[in-house]
Amino acid sequence: MTTIRLLLTLATTHNWFLHQLDVNMTFVHGDLQEEVYMTIHLGMQNSDNRGLVCQLKKSIYGLKQASRQWNHKLTSILSSHDFIQSKADYSLFLQKTASTFTAILVYVDDLLITGNSISPIQSLKVVLHYEYTIKYLGDAHFFFLV
Repeated sequence: MTTIRLLLTLATTHNWFLHQLDVNMTFVHGDLQEEVYMTIHLGMQNSDNRGLVCQLKKSIYGLKQASRQWNHKLTSILSSHDFIQSKADYSLFLQKTASTFTAILVYVDDLLITGNSISPIQSLKVVLHYEYTIKYLGDAHFFFLV
């Protein structure tokens, strides 16, 4: 909560751009590092495949590893584009150049992006849309926290 309040205060005070994105089907984007098997769903079972299991290549909703794998993949993508993850709050990523400052705050599957220049924000949206299906929610006017 403190990081969100601080970031929103900075964005408002400095008149920065503030965009909100939603990542569709967040938890199915994680690549599994270990072998994970699941039984075939009852609705798909028949006499030929009863008792068989499936090996998962990607995480799915409800899988214990899903949120960790999503976070790992997002962190990897952002790091490869010169974002640095905050040591104080792992949901905050920062990128600073000589003339620009960009910050990303991750809240489950929502991303708040703020910065003093629109160009890096637009570039980031293109990168994220390439990796995921992103829903651009426009300028952030409100942000719900549970």
